[in-house]
Amino acid sequence: MVKHGFNKELNKDYKLIIKAWPFDALMRKIQALEIRKFGGKYLIEFGCGSGEATKQIIKYNPKLRIFATDKDPHVIKNAKNSIKSKNATFQTIDAFKFKSAKKYDIVTSSHFIHNFVHKKQLILLKMMYNELNHNGLFIIVDKIWPDNPVLRKKYWQRMKNRFKIYDRHDRSDLRDAMLEHETIDRARVSVIIEAQFKDTLKKIGFKDIKIVIRKEQDVVLLAKK
Repeated sequence: MVKHGFNKELNKDYKLIIKAWPFDALMRKIQALEIRKFGGKYLIEFGCGSGEATKQIIKYNPKLRIFATDKDPHVIKNAKNSIKSKNATFQTIDAFKFKSAKKYDIVTSSHFIHNFVHKKQLILLKMMYNELNHNGLFIIVDKIWPDNPVLRKKYWQRMKNRFKIYDRHDRSDLRDAMLEHETIDRARVSVIIEAQFKDTLKKIGFKDIKIVIRKEQDVVLLAKK
């Protein structure tokens, strides 16, 4: 069974998997540009994976000091090998056990928070809030479904249709794995709905919450501490 987050087998197929995600590159670029617009000196990234979002952040923010983290030592190793930047540090860290005496100007993640049930999402969001400096920037790329159930159904069907691209590569196994993965992500205990998520952020203490761009269920969302 495919559990929350990509397992090692799915990570190996990342270049093929991403073919079913037409908005991914755009979202990561906008994330990086919003970070540049904000400014700041120090950024921490949770769930960096193999560093796809990190690469874009570095590209558009070459002077920014980046501390990229992930629980999986395998993907951290890949990120270190593929990203050469004197301003980026990669470390294997469990976000649920993370606590730093240092505060950051920017806290970010990409397709990370939705991988957990709501109770764990709340723990993560509170931790990310606490790691920010006052007026610091919280910015994420993630699956945040619209409030309208008709739109949610429409976007889900579009996603399932895009998975057919794997059949053209003789990878029906990958189609089935991704369908299972996304079905788990949409489970009631973990699915992120826009209004509910924004309300949770407000209760934690975030302000100036807004979605910069939405492409179906994928969004770039930012807020301030």
